[in-house]
Amino acid sequence: MKKAVQIFVLVLLSVGILSAAGPDIDMPKLSPHQGTASTPELRRTLDETIVILNVNANNSPHVLCASSEFDRHRNVYVLHYVLTQNQDLFRRSRKRVTVEWRLRGYRGDGRNIEVRGAVVTFRTSQLQTLMPKPIRPMPMK
Repeated sequence: MKKAVQIFVLVLLSVGILSAAGPDIDMPKLSPHQGTASTPELRRTLDETIVILNVNANNSPHVLCASSEFDRHRNVYVLHYVLTQNQDLFRRSRKRVTVEWRLRGYRGDGRNIEVRGAVVTFRTSQLQTLMPKPIRPMPMK
């Protein structure tokens, strides 16, 4: 479990949700991509391929961060997403959140697309520790 948490923190750092805020942050609950998302759907336009994925989440407000990268060594597009929610605002219902990536120039059939993602829940106190701190200007000499 500790390794999964470390990987999760690296994902949050890579998509810009988490900054190097320090080791005193309580770790959030994590739901991995498996079982929470549908199979990606491909749609084509003239110059790009749109990859659409539906993710199941609690019917409360959310923040979605998505990114993509091309792994030249494995010849694979890696699509990342992190859906973040406040656990203190949960409701007794579910919703479907659509994640969309636009890949310019991609003409494949989807076999070389890999999706990595998570649905993450924080408590309000945990979210407050992630808020950016004001930067104090350095005194002029």
